[in-house]
Amino acid sequence: MPDPPFDWRRMTNPDSCSSGFAQAAQGIRGTAAFGEPEEWRFGWHPVRTREEWLDQVPTFGGTGSCGSFSVRYSAVVLSAVRTC
Repeated sequence: MPDPPFDWRRMTNPDSCSSGFAQAAQGIRGTAAFGEPEEWRFGWHPVRTREEWLDQVPTFGGTGSCGSFSVRYSAVVLSAVRTC
């Protein structure tokens, strides 16, 4: 999307939340009730049409002027097995 009024990269980059995941993992370790936490990352990169995108977002802020574009999604999971 050319010249968006906001920075999508800052909103969708899972690496920007790495310190939060590290802090959560440390909290899990500190309980001694769980095994070693694991971090799983899943990413996908679909191409969306303007109509598909407008079904999911408000039509203000520059998103209404797009044709089609690709969006990078990421999901991060922090998981640990309970040991007691």
